Amino acid sequence: MGILLIERVSFESKVFVNMKSKIINYIGWILQGLLAIQFVMAGINKFIGPNMNDTFTNWGYPDNFYLFAGFVEILGAILIVIPRFMIYGAGIIAFTMISAFITLYINGQPVGDPIPSLIIAIVVVLIRRK
Repeated sequence: MGILLIERVSFESKVFVNMKSKIINYIGWILQGLLAIQFVMAGINKFIGPNMNDTFTNWGYPDNFYLFAGFVEILGAILIVIPRFMIYGAGIIAFTMISAFITLYINGQPVGDPIPSLIIAIVVVLIRRK
């Protein structure tokens, strides 16, 4: 009787751990997808948004730097949904958000916008690490 009870508890523990692992995996994919959508949209906005060059030059960046920023954001968005390159995409997104935070801080603007994306990128890396 005791052995059957131990085996049943062990089996139920494995099922629970497996279910928990699947839920965390789904959460990781959802977060990756949200970051990808956000950064594709932000990157496209850099290319077609009004006055982007003026905004970036007012922050102290060279002319047309906004095009590079848009490219980097789209690249990060693409890489974060490719499992083999996810860590690079998350790194690009994290670096971009840290840079945005510093840029906004130096220019005396509210710095809260980049923080959620930075946190989500870190969470994705923590979930996906092996």
